[in-house]
Amino acid sequence: MDTKKRVGMALAAACAVGAGTLAFTAPSGAAGVVATAELHDAAGKSIGEVQFRVKKRRVVGEIEVQLPADSSRFHGFHLHANNDPANGVGCVGPAFTSADGHWNPTNAGHGNHSGDLPPLLLGPNGHSRAEFDVGHFNPSELAGLAVIVHVGPDNLANIPSRYSAGGVPGPDSATLATGDAGVRFACGVIEPRGN
Repeated sequence: MDTKKRVGMALAAACAVGAGTLAFTAPSGAAGVVATAELHDAAGKSIGEVQFRVKKRRVVGEIEVQLPADSSRFHGFHLHANNDPANGVGCVGPAFTSADGHWNPTNAGHGNHSGDLPPLLLGPNGHSRAEFDVGHFNPSELAGLAVIVHVGPDNLANIPSRYSAGGVPGPDSATLATGDAGVRFACGVIEPRGN
C-alpha cells in the first residue's frame, strides 16, 4: 500500500480484565491475526488497514492510515457499533453514518466507552507508533464493529465544570457523546480472519 502519511498505532488489550502497561514496541509478523479492517475515505479509496492479533495472551491491534498533509495532529479513533439496520450496514460513504455511535455496551460516558481508543497522533514525519493496553474488549467481540478515524482531535469529554456550554457548567451533550472529534474521515468494518 502506497502511503505518503502514515500513522502506526498498536493497541494491546488484555483478554482478561486488568490494568495494562505502556510499551513502545509495535507488534511484528502476521501470526495470530484474528481480525482486520480495511479503512476507506469518503470517496471509497482504500487508505489504510487495522489488524488485530493475539500476542502473548493479549489482543494487539496495529493501524496504518494515510492522513491529509494539512490535517490535525491528533485524530479521534474509535470502535463504533455497527448493528442498527435503520442506519444501513457497514461503512457507507461519504459520511459513514451507517456505522452507529461509539461501541458502548455498558452505557458509560464518553472517555469510558468500550470503543474509546486513545487519539491517533500524527508524528512530525507522518509516522507514529505506540502500544498500550485498553482492556475493553476480547477477540470474540471485534467482528462486525466499525473502526472510525475522525477528522479532528477527541477531547474524551474532558471539559471541567469551570467551563460552560449554553450557560451550563461542563461539557454539553454532543461532547459527552462524541468528544467533539468532528466528522468521520475513514471507516472500516472489522472482519474475522483465520490463522
